[in-house]
This record gives sequence, C-alpha cells and structure tokens, in this order.
Amino acid sequence: MHSPLSINSDLARLQASVPHKFRNFISYREGLYRDGKRNGTIEAVLNNQGYETVVSDFGAHSRSFRVPTGKKLTDNYEVFYLSPSSNDPESATRGGVPLVLCQNGLGDGSPTALPMHGFPRINFWKFTGQGLDPNFGPFVELTLNVRARLAELTGVNKPDWNDFKFIAKIAVGPGGHYTRLEVRNRGVIDQKCDVVLHSYVATSDFTKVQTRGLKGYGFRDLTGGPNPNVIINNEKITSYPDRNHVQHLYERVPDGLEFLDAADDLFRCFRMKTSGFPNFKMWNGGDTPESVNFTDLPDQDRLNYFCPEAVALGIIIPAGKSKIFTQQLVYREVDRI
Repeated sequence: MHSPLSINSDLARLQASVPHKFRNFISYREGLYRDGKRNGTIEAVLNNQGYETVVSDFGAHSRSFRVPTGKKLTDNYEVFYLSPSSNDPESATRGGVPLVLCQNGLGDGSPTALPMHGFPRINFWKFTGQGLDPNFGPFVELTLNVRARLAELTGVNKPDWNDFKFIAKIAVGPGGHYTRLEVRNRGVIDQKCDVVLHSYVATSDFTKVQTRGLKGYGFRDLTGGPNPNVIINNEKITSYPDRNHVQHLYERVPDGLEFLDAADDLFRCFRMKTSGFPNFKMWNGGDTPESVNFTDLPDQDRLNYFCPEAVALGIIIPAGKSKIFTQQLVYREVDRI
C-alpha cells in the first residue's frame, strides 16, 4: 500500500512519465473507497474513442471497462461487474478481470506457501510503462517480481524462493479490452503454475445469458453433478437456466467464443478471443453455500455476473523461459439473439 506521504510523489512521478502525445489517452489517479476516502492504491485510466478501462496497481487488476453506447443504452455502459463490497486494498477484489496466478511455492509455511488465488492477485505491482498499441490503443504495463516482493515484505532474500516475474500489458479501444500477460521463470529449475483470467461480466440476470461457439466441445462439470466426467456438448447455443451453480471446464477455448445476454430487454454480445490458454471455464456461484458465504458478494448480486474464464492449469514454465497469454474481450449491441 502506498503511504499517505508517498502517494502524492508516486502519482506525480507517474504523470510526468506519460509523454505529452499520450496524455489525452493515459492518466493516473489515486484509488478511493466508495465513500471517497483514500485506499492506498494508484489507478491508471485509459481512454480511447469513448472506451475506458481503469487498472489498479494492486493485483494489476482491471476494475472497469466502459464502452460508448448505442441507441438502447445510456452513456458509458459498464461491461464489468464489480462487487460493491470489494473495497479492501489488502484483499482480492471480486469483479473486473483479476489475474489469478496460482503458484504452489514450497508448501512449508514460508512466504512462498502462496494463497489459493496466487501471490500476484493480492500484492502491489509496479507501473513500468505506457504507450499506444497500433492494434488496441493506449496501454499500461505493470510488473511484479515475486522474489523481490517477498524479500521486501519479509526483509529476507532467499535464493530458493520462487523467482517468477509477471509482466501485464492492458489496453483498451474499439478493438475491446486487451490483456497480455507474460509469465517469466527467472529461476534455475522448471516451475509449475496456473494462469487464469477470471473475468466478471455484468448482467442483470445470469439465467438469460447464452453461450455460442461451444458445439462439439467436451467439458467437465466441476460441480460434481450426476455425471462429472467429460460430456460432449452438441448444442449450438448453451443456456444456463439453473441458478444453482454453473462450473463447466471445457477441453479448449473456441476461437471467437460469444456470450449473448438478453437481460433487461436488451441484446448484448460479448466476444472472447484468447491465445496461450488451453481451456475455458464458465462459472457462476449461484445459490450454493460457498457463494452465499462470500462476504464480498451481496445476496442480491448473485445473478448479476457471469465469469468466462481463460484457463491454463498446471503449466510448466522451463527455467529461464517465458510463456505469453492473451485475452481480448469485445462488446457490441445486437438487434436480436
């Protein structure tokens, strides 16, 4: 967390680092609670032709994706769901696009015995660059060096600690919300980790969301239903009418996967394109005991989101090597579904 004494100087340094030609597209501001009080974070705000995203240095987390609207919607429609209870800068935020990077660490109770959703999701990254991507528009780059951050937190620098470096590039524009994540193993042994972009897309009624593009793809029902084994989905459009729980892990990510939302008497289409991710998961916690017990998810919000997740589980990153993962989320209104 930035201290009250340092945050002004940190903000001034970041603002001064933005070239003049980019200052209409990229700015930095102090993160605030919903009541207007400081929360010790810094956010980058990217604007491009009416498209806007807000990226926090806590978790390299995209907290907002606003788009210019058509004839049916009010100005600046918010694509992402963000929990109104997600205000604590010391814990993970439910909503937006959290970077879920799960590393097993040493498992010995040391700082490298990392939490379920990963060390990077609940730590501060550093803004290390910005610019204008020719394909996606203005972007910011954030970096987290896990070993250095552990040493900073503990005052100890151990050579056997996890030596991952994460570099996130986030951009926005008419081409959508774009995330590029580089996972770099700077150590001398191969390392395993999970990489998930756990996006939360807003809807007023999850049961009215349909998925198009999954025909012929096998999936595993992770809810432990009557048949948790691989099932072949032969439907052109997949519906989710049961609010109880949805957690389907598909065998691979279809190119051009679309999510169709007919809630609020509006027709919205969300298109998802990824690279580097071998799997895709659709998730909504519904009314399960686990979801009901989420302290940062109000009861009335349990149908107000769906999570299309780009998933890479158990990925081996060879020593001295990197892997690149990308995700592009595009929003548009459609006349009908």
